[in-house]
Amino acid sequence: MPPDEPAPSGARPTTTDAHFSSFESAAKAFADEHDLFGADLIGLVAAITAIGDFAGDDDRGVKFKRDYVKHATDAATSIEALRDAYPEIAARLRLSTVSLDVATWATIKATPKVPAPPTYQP
Repeated sequence: MPPDEPAPSGARPTTTDAHFSSFESAAKAFADEHDLFGADLIGLVAAITAIGDFAGDDDRGVKFKRDYVKHATDAATSIEALRDAYPEIAARLRLSTVSLDVATWATIKATPKVPAPPTYQP
């Protein structure tokens, strides 16, 4: 629904519900995944290498190895590209926290001062 259209009868207005801890938790998760992806990739390559030459040296085995190496290299390249993006995502999430904090303070500062209530006099 476009923001300039009124909400249907009985519908609650759309709001942004952002919690600072959510941004920080997500940023930490991306930073952790950056480290874990690297370790997992190294472990996986080591495990596969430890299997040894299981494909054989006939035509089918040679074709399998050639195709396997190509696809394994492509997969490792894709994982590294994804892994390289994670620190930037974490940094942007942390920056969102700062931006949200600045916006919150700007809103508080712009809020007009409420005058003191009238005093009760019987």
